[in-house]
Amino acid sequence: MKKSIITGLAILSQYLLQAQEVKKFTLADLPSKNVNSLLTRGSIFGEQGNIGYFTYKKGPVVPTHQHSNEQYSIIIKGSVEVQINNDKYIVKAGDGIIIPPNGGCKVNCVK
Repeated sequence: MKKSIITGLAILSQYLLQAQEVKKFTLADLPSKNVNSLLTRGSIFGEQGNIGYFTYKKGPVVPTHQHSNEQYSIIIKGSVEVQINNDKYIVKAGDGIIIPPNGGCKVNCVK
């Protein structure tokens, strides 16, 4: 019985992973909102991750938070300092970072 439940869950997991739909998007067309006077945020979500599109002016800090899924970020212009738990990363224009799920993440716009 236990083996058949595990096998059933494995088959269901494969089905759900294959059931994800393709999402093509243009950054400029993503819905966005002003978080404050220094930060605008847009996002698109998939089944197992999300992409955030942020426009920062120098100085804002996104306080420590976490996501239940991976987060993918690419810096197009300027640079940010990303703190994940106790590790800090400088991510510059042309760089990207993948933030694992459930890790404490803080972002400081430095340029």
